[in-house]
Amino acid sequence: MVLAPDTASAAHAQRTSADLESGSGSYSDAQEARMRAALVVPRAPLPRSQKKYKLGTTGFILAIHVGAVFAL
Repeated sequence: MVLAPDTASAAHAQRTSADLESGSGSYSDAQEARMRAALVVPRAPLPRSQKKYKLGTTGFILAIHVGAVFAL
């Protein structure tokens, strides 16, 4: 029996939530440990060019908000 993609994903979601409720997950302990470790890995700092305010974007947002205040 072939299920439509939306039906298949719904069936998978129901099966996954049922597995989680019963406590019998489909991941091994090692897989779960790797997934949890990946969540807490510190990110590299941003490059200096991404930390600066972008003059065009900042000016546009500021102008829109100042214009909104004067429109009231």
